[in-house]
Amino acid sequence: MNKFYKEICKYYEDIFPTNENQLNFLNNISNGKDYLDIGCATGLVAKSLENSGKNLTCIDLDETMVIEARKKGLKVFAKNMLNLDFEEKFDVCYCIGTTIAHLDDISEIYNFILNTVALLKDNGKLILSWVNFKPFIIKNDSFLGSLPTLGTKVKFTRKYYRENNKIRFNTVLTTKNETIENSQLLVPLLANDVISFVNKFKLKYEIYGNFKKDEFDEENSFSIVFVISK
Repeated sequence: MNKFYKEICKYYEDIFPTNENQLNFLNNISNGKDYLDIGCATGLVAKSLENSGKNLTCIDLDETMVIEARKKGLKVFAKNMLNLDFEEKFDVCYCIGTTIAHLDDISEIYNFILNTVALLKDNGKLILSWVNFKPFIIKNDSFLGSLPTLGTKVKFTRKYYRENNKIRFNTVLTTKNETIENSQLLVPLLANDVISFVNKFKLKYEIYGNFKKDEFDEENSFSIVFVISK
């Protein structure tokens, strides 16, 4: 078991607390009740949506996160996001927190999108959110920049580096007793990558710069919130 994910699980909700704009967005995106959380982590978002009357099905690849989310009474499966073999359909599928960029390459991302759209009901929506990588990758340096440090009980730092055609995402979790480092390669997914793909398959989309629905600015928006529907 990856020590980093085991340790971060204990502090995850301090590092990534409830975001009211995020919850309002997800709650109001559909009148439907059946939601699929892809990469649910500790289940904080899913539980909040369930408390608002939604029916949640959740998946996460990391067993530590799955155990923690199940403690909240959620229906959680230890499952890879590339193997969504559910028979039921959903009103909303969402994959947030830059989880999508952890896939191996752009083709895996495209396959994930198509496979997930296939799980939607007729008026269903797929919500994706990830860091807007454009301001980082236009830099010529190997060090691309950092994100704000998170956490109140712990310190969680995040830095990006260029590595061939990917981004090396280095994180450091600092507690009172130890420092745990982790490194992950990310696909530098851009908004135009997804726009071109959904247009190819004649899917509808909306794009925002955050969960407050501010206009997306490719050069300046911190994040991308992408809504796909049939």
